[in-house]
Amino acid sequence: MSSAVQDLVFAAFLCNATVAGGECEDWARRAGVLLKTWFLDTDTQMLPNLYYGQISPRASPPIVKGHGGFIEWTDLPRLLDHVQLLRYSYPSVWTEADHNLFTAWVTAFNDYVDGKEARGERDMENNHGTWYDNTWHGVAFFAGNMTDATAAATEVNQRRITQQVKSDGKQWIELERTNPAGYCIYNLQAYANNADQAKNTGGAVNNWDFVSTEGGSIRKALDFLLPFATGGQPWPYPQIEPPAWSGLFETLRRASIAYQSRAYEVAACQVVKAAAAISWPPAGGSWLQPVTRFPRVDSVRQPLQVQYGSDPLDLYVPAIYAVTC
Repeated sequence: MSSAVQDLVFAAFLCNATVAGGECEDWARRAGVLLKTWFLDTDTQMLPNLYYGQISPRASPPIVKGHGGFIEWTDLPRLLDHVQLLRYSYPSVWTEADHNLFTAWVTAFNDYVDGKEARGERDMENNHGTWYDNTWHGVAFFAGNMTDATAAATEVNQRRITQQVKSDGKQWIELERTNPAGYCIYNLQAYANNADQAKNTGGAVNNWDFVSTEGGSIRKALDFLLPFATGGQPWPYPQIEPPAWSGLFETLRRASIAYQSRAYEVAACQVVKAAAAISWPPAGGSWLQPVTRFPRVDSVRQPLQVQYGSDPLDLYVPAIYAVTC
Protein backbone atom coordinates (compact mmCIF):
# COMPACT_ATOMS: atom_id res chain seq x y z
CA MET A 1 0.00 0.00 0.00
CA SER A 2 2.61 2.54 1.08
CA SER A 3 4.86 2.26 -1.97
CA ALA A 4 1.86 2.25 -4.32
CA VAL A 5 0.44 5.43 -2.77
CA GLN A 6 3.81 7.15 -2.91
CA ASP A 7 4.35 6.26 -6.56
CA LEU A 8 0.84 7.30 -7.57
CA VAL A 9 0.89 10.59 -5.68
CA PHE A 10 4.31 11.61 -6.90
CA ALA A 11 3.47 10.68 -10.49
CA ALA A 12 0.20 12.63 -10.28
CA PHE A 13 2.02 15.62 -8.80
CA LEU A 14 4.64 15.68 -11.57
CA CYS A 15 2.01 15.09 -14.21
CA ASN A 16 -0.17 17.88 -12.86
CA ALA A 17 2.78 20.23 -13.01
CA THR A 18 3.58 19.48 -16.64
CA VAL A 19 0.36 18.38 -18.36
CA ALA A 20 -2.65 20.59 -18.98
CA GLY A 21 -6.08 19.23 -18.17
CA GLY A 22 -7.26 16.43 -15.91
CA GLU A 23 -5.37 13.48 -17.35
CA CYS A 24 -3.38 13.02 -14.16
CA GLU A 25 -6.26 12.91 -11.70
CA ASP A 26 -6.93 9.17 -12.09
CA TRP A 27 -3.60 8.41 -10.41
CA ALA A 28 -4.41 10.76 -7.56
CA ARG A 29 -7.88 9.23 -7.16
CA ARG A 30 -6.43 5.73 -7.03
CA ALA A 31 -4.03 6.84 -4.29
CA GLY A 32 -6.97 8.33 -2.43
CA VAL A 33 -8.92 5.07 -2.68
CA LEU A 34 -5.99 3.12 -1.25
CA LEU A 35 -5.57 5.55 1.64
CA LYS A 36 -9.28 5.62 2.45
CA THR A 37 -9.58 1.84 2.27
CA TRP A 38 -6.60 1.33 4.57
CA PHE A 39 -7.15 4.12 7.09
CA LEU A 40 -10.64 5.67 6.89
CA ASP A 41 -13.38 3.28 5.76
CA THR A 42 -14.88 1.65 8.84
CA ASP A 43 -15.37 -1.71 7.11
CA THR A 44 -11.73 -2.07 6.03
CA GLN A 45 -9.58 0.31 8.06
CA MET A 46 -6.57 -0.77 10.06
CA LEU A 47 -6.81 -0.01 13.75
CA PRO A 48 -4.20 2.59 14.82
CA ASN A 49 -1.81 0.17 16.48
CA LEU A 50 0.44 -2.82 15.83
CA TYR A 51 -0.75 -4.90 18.76
CA TYR A 52 -0.85 -8.09 16.70
CA GLY A 53 1.44 -7.15 13.80
CA GLN A 54 3.34 -10.42 13.85
CA ILE A 55 0.94 -12.77 15.59
CA SER A 56 0.64 -16.24 14.08
CA PRO A 57 -2.94 -17.36 13.35
CA ARG A 58 -2.02 -20.54 15.23
CA ALA A 59 -0.72 -18.75 18.30
CA SER A 60 -1.95 -20.16 21.56
CA PRO A 61 -3.76 -17.90 24.00
CA PRO A 62 -3.24 -15.73 25.84
CA ILE A 63 -2.10 -13.47 23.00
CA VAL A 64 -0.39 -10.42 24.45
CA LYS A 65 -0.56 -7.01 22.79
CA GLY A 66 2.86 -5.93 21.53
CA HIS A 67 5.01 -4.26 18.89
CA GLY A 68 5.60 -7.01 16.32
CA GLY A 69 5.69 -5.67 12.79
CA PHE A 70 6.96 -2.25 13.82
CA ILE A 71 10.04 -2.50 11.64
CA GLU A 72 7.82 -3.07 8.59
CA TRP A 73 6.27 0.37 9.17
CA THR A 74 9.49 2.37 8.92
CA ASP A 75 8.29 3.98 5.67
CA LEU A 76 5.33 5.63 7.41
CA PRO A 77 6.89 9.13 7.70
CA ARG A 78 7.54 9.15 3.94
CA LEU A 79 3.94 8.08 3.34
CA LEU A 80 2.77 10.99 5.49
CA ASP A 81 4.75 13.39 3.30
CA HIS A 82 2.90 12.06 0.26
CA VAL A 83 -0.45 12.44 1.97
CA GLN A 84 0.34 16.13 2.40
CA LEU A 85 1.42 16.32 -1.23
CA LEU A 86 -1.88 14.76 -2.30
CA ARG A 87 -3.81 17.12 -0.04
CA TYR A 88 -2.37 20.27 -1.58
CA SER A 89 -2.06 19.01 -5.16
CA TYR A 90 -5.53 17.48 -5.46
CA PRO A 91 -7.81 18.99 -2.79
CA SER A 92 -10.88 17.64 -4.56
CA VAL A 93 -9.50 14.09 -4.22
CA TRP A 94 -8.15 14.33 -0.67
CA THR A 95 -10.53 16.73 1.01
CA GLU A 96 -10.10 18.52 4.32
CA ALA A 97 -12.70 16.16 5.77
CA ASP A 98 -10.58 13.20 4.64
CA HIS A 99 -7.48 14.83 6.04
CA ASN A 100 -9.06 15.51 9.40
CA LEU A 101 -10.09 11.87 9.73
CA PHE A 102 -6.64 10.73 8.69
CA THR A 103 -4.98 13.09 11.17
CA ALA A 104 -7.15 11.63 13.92
CA TRP A 105 -5.93 8.15 12.92
CA VAL A 106 -2.29 9.28 13.00
CA THR A 107 -2.84 10.95 16.37
CA ALA A 108 -4.22 7.70 17.79
CA PHE A 109 -1.30 5.79 16.26
CA ASN A 110 1.13 8.19 17.93
CA ASP A 111 -0.50 7.38 21.26
CA TYR A 112 0.25 3.72 20.57
CA VAL A 113 3.84 4.45 19.51
CA ASP A 114 4.44 6.41 22.71
CA GLY A 115 2.63 3.83 24.86
CA LYS A 116 3.67 0.82 26.87
CA GLU A 117 2.81 -1.77 24.20
CA ALA A 118 5.46 -0.29 21.87
CA ARG A 119 8.04 -0.01 24.64
CA GLY A 120 9.71 -3.23 23.56
CA GLU A 121 10.55 -1.72 20.16
CA ARG A 122 11.69 1.55 21.68
CA ASP A 123 14.05 -0.28 24.03
CA MET A 124 15.77 -2.29 21.30
CA GLU A 125 19.41 -1.27 21.05
CA ASN A 126 20.02 -1.99 17.35
CA ASN A 127 18.54 -0.47 14.17
CA HIS A 128 15.02 -1.29 15.40
CA GLY A 129 15.40 1.42 18.03
CA THR A 130 16.75 3.94 15.50
CA TRP A 131 13.85 3.27 13.13
CA TYR A 132 11.42 3.47 16.06
CA ASP A 133 12.52 7.07 16.65
CA ASN A 134 12.12 7.81 12.95
CA THR A 135 8.53 6.56 13.03
CA TRP A 136 7.74 8.27 16.32
CA HIS A 137 9.00 11.65 15.15
CA GLY A 138 7.17 11.37 11.83
CA VAL A 139 3.75 10.55 13.26
CA ALA A 140 4.11 12.99 16.17
CA PHE A 141 5.04 15.87 13.88
CA PHE A 142 2.19 15.07 11.50
CA ALA A 143 -0.22 14.99 14.43
CA GLY A 144 1.06 18.37 15.66
CA ASN A 145 2.59 16.92 18.83
CA MET A 146 5.88 18.83 18.99
CA THR A 147 6.62 17.57 22.49
CA ASP A 148 6.80 13.99 21.24
CA ALA A 149 8.58 14.98 18.02
CA THR A 150 11.30 16.77 19.97
CA ALA A 151 11.58 13.88 22.40
CA ALA A 152 12.08 11.45 19.51
CA ALA A 153 14.80 13.63 17.98
CA THR A 154 16.52 13.95 21.35
CA GLU A 155 16.40 10.19 21.82
CA VAL A 156 18.36 9.70 18.59
CA ASN A 157 21.28 11.55 20.17
CA GLN A 158 21.09 10.23 23.69
CA ARG A 159 20.08 6.60 23.10
CA ARG A 160 20.99 5.69 19.54
CA ILE A 161 24.19 7.51 18.57
CA THR A 162 25.54 7.37 22.12
CA GLN A 163 24.95 3.64 22.49
CA GLN A 164 25.48 2.42 18.94
CA VAL A 165 28.41 4.38 17.43
CA LYS A 166 31.98 4.09 18.70
CA SER A 167 34.57 6.87 18.47
CA ASP A 168 36.00 5.26 15.31
CA GLY A 169 32.58 5.18 13.68
CA LYS A 170 31.93 1.47 14.08
CA GLN A 171 28.28 0.54 14.61
CA TRP A 172 29.35 -2.27 16.87
CA ILE A 173 25.92 -3.86 17.34
CA GLU A 174 25.24 -4.10 13.60
CA LEU A 175 28.77 -5.40 12.93
CA GLU A 176 27.92 -8.49 14.97
CA ARG A 177 25.08 -9.45 12.60
CA THR A 178 25.32 -12.05 9.82
CA ASN A 179 24.91 -9.26 7.24
CA PRO A 180 26.90 -6.50 8.97
CA ALA A 181 27.33 -4.19 5.97
CA GLY A 182 23.63 -4.30 5.16
CA TYR A 183 22.60 -3.52 8.71
CA CYS A 184 25.14 -0.71 9.06
CA ILE A 185 23.75 0.81 5.86
CA TYR A 186 20.18 0.31 7.05
CA ASN A 187 20.86 1.94 10.40
CA LEU A 188 22.54 4.89 8.68
CA GLN A 189 19.45 5.33 6.53
CA ALA A 190 17.46 5.69 9.74
CA TYR A 191 20.00 8.15 11.12
CA ALA A 192 19.83 10.32 8.01
CA ASN A 193 16.02 10.31 8.04
CA ASN A 194 15.99 11.16 11.73
CA ALA A 195 18.55 13.93 11.30
CA ASP A 196 16.60 15.62 8.53
CA GLN A 197 13.36 15.26 10.48
CA ALA A 198 15.02 16.85 13.52
CA LYS A 199 15.12 20.11 11.57
CA ASN A 200 11.39 20.27 12.33
CA THR A 201 12.28 21.05 15.95
CA GLY A 202 13.34 24.57 15.01
CA GLY A 203 16.92 24.08 16.12
CA ALA A 204 16.07 22.49 19.47
CA VAL A 205 17.76 19.23 18.40
CA ASN A 206 20.59 18.64 15.93
CA ASN A 207 21.30 15.02 15.04
CA TRP A 208 23.68 15.63 12.15
CA ASP A 209 26.28 17.42 14.29
CA PHE A 210 25.79 15.62 17.58
CA VAL A 211 28.91 13.95 19.03
CA SER A 212 28.62 11.64 22.02
CA THR A 213 30.94 11.85 25.00
CA GLU A 214 32.76 8.82 23.58
CA GLY A 215 33.17 10.59 20.23
CA GLY A 216 30.57 8.73 18.18
CA SER A 217 28.51 10.56 15.57
CA ILE A 218 26.51 10.04 12.39
CA ARG A 219 29.36 11.49 10.37
CA LYS A 220 31.92 9.12 11.86
CA ALA A 221 29.62 6.15 11.24
CA LEU A 222 29.32 7.20 7.60
CA ASP A 223 33.04 7.88 7.20
CA PHE A 224 33.86 4.47 8.64
CA LEU A 225 32.00 2.78 5.78
CA LEU A 226 33.23 5.00 2.93
CA PRO A 227 36.59 3.30 2.17
CA PHE A 228 34.78 -0.01 1.79
CA ALA A 229 31.78 1.40 -0.08
CA THR A 230 33.90 3.27 -2.63
CA GLY A 231 36.26 0.36 -3.25
CA GLY A 232 39.32 1.68 -1.46
CA GLN A 233 39.45 -1.23 0.97
CA PRO A 234 37.94 -4.72 1.06
CA TRP A 235 35.15 -5.27 3.57
CA PRO A 236 36.80 -7.17 6.45
CA TYR A 237 33.72 -8.65 8.10
CA PRO A 238 32.10 -11.98 7.17
CA GLN A 239 28.92 -11.67 5.10
CA ILE A 240 26.23 -14.14 4.09
CA GLU A 241 25.75 -12.04 0.92
CA PRO A 242 27.89 -9.38 -0.78
CA PRO A 243 27.43 -5.81 0.53
CA ALA A 244 25.02 -3.66 -1.48
CA TRP A 245 26.79 -0.33 -1.05
CA SER A 246 24.38 1.50 -3.34
CA GLY A 247 22.06 1.53 -0.32
CA LEU A 248 24.19 4.44 0.92
CA PHE A 249 23.12 6.60 -2.03
CA GLU A 250 20.37 8.54 -0.29
CA THR A 251 22.29 8.79 2.99
CA LEU A 252 25.32 10.22 1.18
CA ARG A 253 23.13 12.69 -0.71
CA ARG A 254 21.56 13.91 2.52
CA ALA A 255 24.99 14.10 4.18
CA SER A 256 26.41 16.18 1.33
CA ILE A 257 23.67 18.73 1.98
CA ALA A 258 23.82 18.61 5.78
CA TYR A 259 27.61 18.95 5.91
CA GLN A 260 27.96 21.08 2.76
CA SER A 261 30.46 18.51 1.53
CA ARG A 262 31.04 17.77 -2.13
CA ALA A 263 33.01 14.66 -1.13
CA TYR A 264 29.84 12.89 -0.02
CA GLU A 265 28.13 13.58 -3.35
CA VAL A 266 31.17 12.20 -5.17
CA ALA A 267 30.94 9.09 -2.99
CA ALA A 268 27.21 8.82 -3.79
CA CYS A 269 28.05 8.78 -7.47
CA GLN A 270 30.82 6.23 -6.94
CA VAL A 271 28.73 3.70 -5.01
CA VAL A 272 25.96 3.83 -7.59
CA LYS A 273 28.29 3.55 -10.56
CA ALA A 274 30.15 0.66 -8.90
CA ALA A 275 26.89 -1.19 -8.28
CA ALA A 276 25.75 -0.68 -11.86
CA ALA A 277 28.94 -2.35 -13.11
CA ILE A 278 28.21 -5.57 -11.22
CA SER A 279 26.89 -8.52 -13.23
CA TRP A 280 23.96 -10.24 -11.51
CA PRO A 281 23.95 -13.11 -10.85
CA PRO A 282 27.72 -13.67 -10.82
CA ALA A 283 29.29 -16.31 -12.99
CA GLY A 284 28.98 -19.72 -11.41
CA GLY A 285 26.52 -18.61 -8.79
CA SER A 286 23.02 -17.36 -8.17
CA TRP A 287 22.49 -14.69 -5.53
CA LEU A 288 19.28 -13.25 -4.24
CA GLN A 289 19.97 -9.56 -4.66
CA PRO A 290 18.32 -6.95 -2.42
CA VAL A 291 16.28 -4.17 -3.99
CA THR A 292 18.89 -1.45 -4.10
CA ARG A 293 16.64 1.54 -3.48
CA PHE A 294 15.86 0.09 -0.05
CA PRO A 295 18.38 -2.73 0.40
CA ARG A 296 17.00 -3.94 3.72
CA VAL A 297 13.64 -4.86 2.19
CA ASP A 298 12.69 -8.15 0.51
CA SER A 299 15.39 -9.88 -1.53
CA VAL A 300 14.24 -10.39 -5.11
CA ARG A 301 15.79 -11.33 -8.43
CA GLN A 302 15.87 -8.17 -10.52
CA PRO A 303 18.34 -5.75 -12.12
CA LEU A 304 19.88 -2.93 -10.13
CA GLN A 305 17.51 0.03 -10.06
CA VAL A 306 19.52 3.01 -8.84
CA GLN A 307 21.02 5.17 -11.60
CA TYR A 308 23.06 8.21 -10.71
CA GLY A 309 21.65 11.35 -12.30
CA SER A 310 18.30 9.83 -13.26
CA ASP A 311 16.91 8.44 -10.02
CA PRO A 312 13.69 9.72 -8.37
CA LEU A 313 15.87 10.76 -5.44
CA ASP A 314 17.08 13.64 -7.62
CA LEU A 315 13.55 15.04 -7.40
CA TYR A 316 12.97 14.27 -3.71
CA VAL A 317 16.41 15.37 -2.51
CA PRO A 318 18.12 17.35 -5.30
CA ALA A 319 21.91 17.39 -5.34
CA ILE A 320 23.63 20.66 -4.48
CA TYR A 321 26.87 19.62 -6.21
CA ALA A 322 27.32 18.65 -9.85
CA VAL A 323 29.80 15.78 -9.96
CA THR A 324 31.07 13.13 -12.33
CA CYS A 325 32.75 9.90 -11.35
